[in-house]
Amino acid sequence: MNILITGANGFLGKEFESHFSKTSHNVTAAPRQVLDLTNVEAVAAFFADRKFDIVLHAAVKGDNSFASLRANLSMFHNLKAHADKYRWMFSFGSGAEFDRYSNVEAAHEEAIYGSIPADYYGLAKNLIAREIIVYNKNIINLRLFGCFGTMESSTRFIKNSLTRLGNNLPVFVTQDRKMDFFYVKDLIKVVEFLMAQKQIQYVDYNMCYKEKTSLTAVASILNNLTKAPTGVIVEKPGYAYSYTGASDRLESLGLDLIGLEAGIRQVVESEENV
Repeated sequence: MNILITGANGFLGKEFESHFSKTSHNVTAAPRQVLDLTNVEAVAAFFADRKFDIVLHAAVKGDNSFASLRANLSMFHNLKAHADKYRWMFSFGSGAEFDRYSNVEAAHEEAIYGSIPADYYGLAKNLIAREIIVYNKNIINLRLFGCFGTMESSTRFIKNSLTRLGNNLPVFVTQDRKMDFFYVKDLIKVVEFLMAQKQIQYVDYNMCYKEKTSLTAVASILNNLTKAPTGVIVEKPGYAYSYTGASDRLESLGLDLIGLEAGIRQVVESEENV
């Protein structure tokens, strides 16, 4: 298959390119330096003489600004305008679609209709998900709450915690909360399964495991898997708002996923072998 990866310099883009470039697929990576997805003319020129089987739309502007709202909507709409040039496009959504400043507890996909996010990033992702559902053709929204892997940013919870543990420092948690983390290799499994389908039942899926966990539970897993566990510091007592989704639709696919703890173990082993 011919695969286009947008946002190729970001976490997901790097993971996708690393994985699919080792397969028989033909991969085209398009970081913003190669293709400005916010530019209507540039996107039209790019697709003028190209067709793809799969588009993995991982490009994102993640800051909470009006510019991020415009950029994320523009990138999606400019790709959607050329939906006849690909068989499936996978757009990677966010739990922020449910408004991350409210309690998001095992939210089902349809809950976005009752949510109006307070931040520009969440609002953009919410509007994109709604449009994908209404469009209901060849664009799929895969919604992530927290995604982890070896290539994630050092500022993200799991990678940052591993760095602290490697320096004999305790894992730091501002305040405990229930949160869904999804292993990027499981995300790739989902993508590979869906991109091989001629028809897909839903166009919107939460990427999360059935069993819910908390930041302190993840911290304990990290402590147990590393060679020099140093404990956990929780700054504030009690629980902050939850940030989790319902996993029913994903489970209906019947995939054999690696899972949270085994995924963390693979990341830890990868870090130790660097």
